[in-house]
Amino acid sequence: MKKFLRGLCLTLALLTGVCGVLFVFAADDFNRDTLDGVVFILTDIVAEGEEIGTSSGTGFFIGENGKDPQYLVTNYHVIDYFMQTGGGQGDSKLMIAYENDDLEEAYVVAYDEEKDLAILKILEPTSKRSPLRLKTGDEELVGKTVFAVGYPAVADETFDYRLLHMFGKNDATVTGGRVNRILTESGTGRKLLQMDVSIRSGNSGGPLVDTEGSVLGVNTLSSRLAEGLNYAVAAEELLPLLNNHNIPYELMEQKTQLWPVLLPVCAAALLAAAGMLLIIKRKKRPKTGAARFNKGTERAEEKEAEKRPVVYSMAAQHRGMAVEMEPQPLLIGRDTAVCRMVFKEGTAGVSARHCKVEWLENQGFLLTDLHSTYGTFLAGGQRLAPDVPCLLKAGDSFYLGDAENTLYVDLK
Repeated sequence: MKKFLRGLCLTLALLTGVCGVLFVFAADDFNRDTLDGVVFILTDIVAEGEEIGTSSGTGFFIGENGKDPQYLVTNYHVIDYFMQTGGGQGDSKLMIAYENDDLEEAYVVAYDEEKDLAILKILEPTSKRSPLRLKTGDEELVGKTVFAVGYPAVADETFDYRLLHMFGKNDATVTGGRVNRILTESGTGRKLLQMDVSIRSGNSGGPLVDTEGSVLGVNTLSSRLAEGLNYAVAAEELLPLLNNHNIPYELMEQKTQLWPVLLPVCAAALLAAAGMLLIIKRKKRPKTGAARFNKGTERAEEKEAEKRPVVYSMAAQHRGMAVEMEPQPLLIGRDTAVCRMVFKEGTAGVSARHCKVEWLENQGFLLTDLHSTYGTFLAGGQRLAPDVPCLLKAGDSFYLGDAENTLYVDLK
């Protein structure tokens, strides 16, 4: 612990010595409740039994509104050295700080190195912070006022280091600006928000929020080529990681002003309805016999059509997880970057990209093995040939390599 504290002091020597929250832009528009979800992240890096340094960053809690949170988000590069020195299996320590003298160990539960995102977990839910809500959006975000919240590391010899032991929620730095554009990064395919908000190294992993305090992105990097070009990974890039690991979160719904459009439409509809009432002279007779039977059949078919195709896992590690099908195929395996039904790393019999399931409207489910090492099997033990689709109906089951990795398809 002494080594950890020495490393902590070394890192703190790089932090800004400004007491309290620094507001640089439109302070009155910033939602201070955001600070209740932000924490300082510190790693004490140990390799071969020797402490070799520290690294730091920012994280923010997510979870269900009104409940104590247990999971937090940061950048992968904030924990990169921790992972390189063995992660949870090594001697390095990953800590979060609520206040100056209040630290807690955190654990890595999921990450996507290409998209520079990581999900951490603490041992028990905490009442010391509140979860922040995520918000997705497209081009309507361009021009919006946003704020980056975090603990930036700034090397400045004029700081009085005696004032630097401050990394509670009210010691975070808030900088503001606007979203300039939205782009997709070549190579990774990740969605980035480009902004003129000031970002420094310790801001990494902190939330980029709007005036309501909703998280639009995760602050990630600044351009070395041009001043004022800063980037955050869009919040929607987090969703696959969170969904695949059943991590709770809240999404802030987009607000759309519809009254300017709806008022004239409603007025026209009311006038049309009044005209129809004047024209109708008598009620239609109720249908009987075969007509009633047909109507009942139609309702049953409509009810069936409303059901959604779902893939359920019976594997112990998933605890009954269900994933709804989307228009694109559902990939199953250990690769968190592309699979929506994810098995833990090291699961016996499961390949990184093991198989895929597609939904064919009014026909059923199409199961295809993707050249997996241990094979994809139907419930009766028949092994599927790679790249040869097999049609399943609702209620059919299959397994990956071993019967313990059994899944089934159904409608709900």
